[in-house]
Amino acid sequence: MKRITKLLIFCLAMASMAVLAEHTEQGTNAPDGIGAKAAKRSHSRVKKELQDWAAKQDWFALSDTAEFGDPNRKMKVEKGMTFGYSTEFVDSKGKKHILGVGLAKDPEQDVKREMKKNMAELSATKNLMMHGKPVSTNASGTQSRSFKGTANAAQVLSTTIVRPGTEEKWILCVCAKIRGGKKTTSAPKRKDQ
Repeated sequence: MKRITKLLIFCLAMASMAVLAEHTEQGTNAPDGIGAKAAKRSHSRVKKELQDWAAKQDWFALSDTAEFGDPNRKMKVEKGMTFGYSTEFVDSKGKKHILGVGLAKDPEQDVKREMKKNMAELSATKNLMMHGKPVSTNASGTQSRSFKGTANAAQVLSTTIVRPGTEEKWILCVCAKIRGGKKTTSAPKRKDQ
């Protein structure tokens, strides 16, 4: 009986070592020829490039030129209302990344700050998922874009910025599409221009 138990333990140990070796080999020899370490380096590079690019942006001026986003953005800025839009970031390798941007005026009361952060993230996610969606026109001639479903998006930046030319503080949230669905957000069933 002891001999059978030892044999069984030996077989299990060998099997687990073989599985571990296979996973290690898969990690270093990915199907597309890029190793796991190279993929991590690439992700870190893109993240740093994105952060450097984001630090130089005037997010309010960018809103004025963005093709897709909430309607009446200028009016929303002046009234201190939450709004968002989508934009594109091209990394040093020439790869295009679609970003959703959400901006919410930083409240004076700390208790409201978390709610405002959530509103900025929701706005960023919504605009990310509606990027490039076709425009539909209803019977009254009003144009709108819409998105329904589940959004696979991850927050890549969350910070407080000052609106240029003022002392107003705004909460900035930037989201990007993710693969594998680590984070899913239910997209609001709203229509925007």
